[in-house]
Amino acid sequence: MVVIAQRLTPVDYQKAQSFLSLIKPILAIGDCTFVVNAKNKSFDRHFSLRNEDKIEILKSLVADDCIKVEQNNNSRYEDSEVYVFLKCVTLLVYGQSEPHTIYIKIYMREQHDYDKVIVISFHEEGQYD
Repeated sequence: MVVIAQRLTPVDYQKAQSFLSLIKPILAIGDCTFVVNAKNKSFDRHFSLRNEDKIEILKSLVADDCIKVEQNNNSRYEDSEVYVFLKCVTLLVYGQSEPHTIYIKIYMREQHDYDKVIVISFHEEGQYD
């Protein structure tokens, strides 16, 4: 499977590296919310991944997986940036290992007393929002 991704600017690449270094400790304690939407639910029905499995995939992200950095369009968190990744992973489908490219759209919600990782999209590539 060949995935052609956009190349980030050096500034956005650095942002992606910094973002990943910030969220990995948060992911290590499982402080992550997956938004429930039609595409994510369809992915969940097809692949039956537990949230812990998805978090392991998130923890494996590297800056080279990032294809876009954009402003959050959620008016409550518009001061945060959203990071879009494409991650090639091997998933079990009816007992068979198959390569799949996962589209991941994620941001970090910063609170006064804690931070939380919010996953807006976690589904197969090609079903963009």
